[in-house]
Amino acid sequence: MAAAPLVLALGACSRQTVQRSLTSTVVSGATGYTPTTIVGNKEDTMMISVGNGTDREHGFSIEGYQVEKIVKPNEKVDVEFRLGRAGVFKVYCQLHPAHQTATLVVR
Repeated sequence: MAAAPLVLALGACSRQTVQRSLTSTVVSGATGYTPTTIVGNKEDTMMISVGNGTDREHGFSIEGYQVEKIVKPNEKVDVEFRLGRAGVFKVYCQLHPAHQTATLVVR
């Protein structure tokens, strides 16, 4: 009987893994990300498959989450991290700061 509260408490702590895809491509005539917004819940694990549909190497960084990758032309890179903080965070190319950004929204 004493084990039941422990099982219920552990069940309440479970989080989910959220999978998303993001591609560096031409958006409104300039290089940027599509989709422009990614949404997740605080404490979930997010897995993003980042593709590069251009003919140049591009970066992939998420402000506030210490995520920084380089994606070669016509390749994909998988990124996995825990959504530890709620808020709105800029997703950008650290190699080309003028490119259009995207937004990560953590609820």
